[in-house]
Amino acid sequence: SCNRKTGECTSCNEGWIIKGMTCSQCEAGTYADGLKSKECIKCPKGSYQSKSGQGKCNECPKLYYQDEEGKTECKKCSELCKSGCDKETGKCNDCIYGYELDIENGECKECQKGYYSDYSTNNTCIKCPKGSYCSDNKCTRCEKCYGNTYSSEEGSTECLQCDSSCKECDNTSGKCL
Repeated sequence: SCNRKTGECTSCNEGWIIKGMTCSQCEAGTYADGLKSKECIKCPKGSYQSKSGQGKCNECPKLYYQDEEGKTECKKCSELCKSGCDKETGKCNDCIYGYELDIENGECKECQKGYYSDYSTNNTCIKCPKGSYCSDNKCTRCEKCYGNTYSSEEGSTECLQCDSSCKECDNTSGKCL
């Protein structure tokens, strides 16, 4: 609406701001939420606005984030993030199996050989138990030592051959049974 005497705008629709005699539309990435707004406001981190002339910003959906203000779209979380990431920073909340979460920077780091992570390890790479091994990075489980093989240390990357004098051996010590 306008002042009848001066012709100046006194209020504008949502998504528009008062600029002297006229109402001006806010650009994409910004919004104006009030009828008497004089400035367009940048969308905060964690949100976006793809259209111009809007009264609010949209929150980034699951698996997306925005770490800058005034943006028209969100960025995709890392594919290593299991259940998504922080909407404002992009830091992973948790990691897919075979990785562990570096809490300080929110990044997922692959488990090294001899280590694994799964649903039970709480985003931490854990050494394979005695009697098992993992010969690759990013293991989601450890393989058991079978036959005439064993691993006597945690974090093994291979099974060792039992003594040839054994018909069978303990898979955690290598001692003949």
